[in-house]
Amino acid sequence: MKKITSYVCMLLAMASLMTACRKDDPLPPPDPPSPKGLCGEIGLLERDTVFSNRLTALIRDTQTKNYETGYMLLPNGGKTFRYQPINGVPGQASIQFSPQGQVDGFIHSHYGGLYPNFSGSDIRAVYFALVDEKINDTGRFITTVVSDNGIAYLLMIEDVKKFLAFGERYFDDPAAFTRFELTYSRMQMESLNRAGLTGSFEIALLEMLSGSGLALFKGTGTFNVWLRMQTQGDGKVSLNRCF
Repeated sequence: MKKITSYVCMLLAMASLMTACRKDDPLPPPDPPSPKGLCGEIGLLERDTVFSNRLTALIRDTQTKNYETGYMLLPNGGKTFRYQPINGVPGQASIQFSPQGQVDGFIHSHYGGLYPNFSGSDIRAVYFALVDEKINDTGRFITTVVSDNGIAYLLMIEDVKKFLAFGERYFDDPAAFTRFELTYSRMQMESLNRAGLTGSFEIALLEMLSGSGLALFKGTGTFNVWLRMQTQGDGKVSLNRCF
């Protein structure tokens, strides 16, 4: 019996990295449960230094390359991603996301002279990924764009049904998509004088995404904080932490 007790004590010591086995020593606390929901996923991204470093590298690309660069985010069996690099064509304002299997997201860059945030085609790509069943988990899926101004924008699907209806209205029919892009451009120009280039694109994008079922976030610096962007109804944009 003494040998069995000593053996159990040794196993507990190895498992908990303790130097002694005493019944009054508390067991290590269990791992906290993974946070759920949109804000929980944002919290994981804020602590993901690999993700932040990838965005920083993409910003450097916008300042040195004349083509879009990016990554497909592949499932990695947990809270992180596997990154598959993709590149656009020099001189062309486009990049092709063609996943062979399911993905957890897309991130990419817009080099100088392109939209400082999401284009209509960027948003449409998310819709087609959803319709084609290329999204691994709609509650976790993200798409992110960075530009040469050092700002990153991130979209998540907050309401799948609303986003599907939004996509059917604007993205399935080429003529409807053309109208979407023209309206987006017109709204941006209407806000340009009072809000500046970046601000006018933010206002226009939020207006275009109204009722879409998508949530828009903004990150700067080291990308360890993401602020949710929403319109205030007076042509201004509010920025708030997601809790």
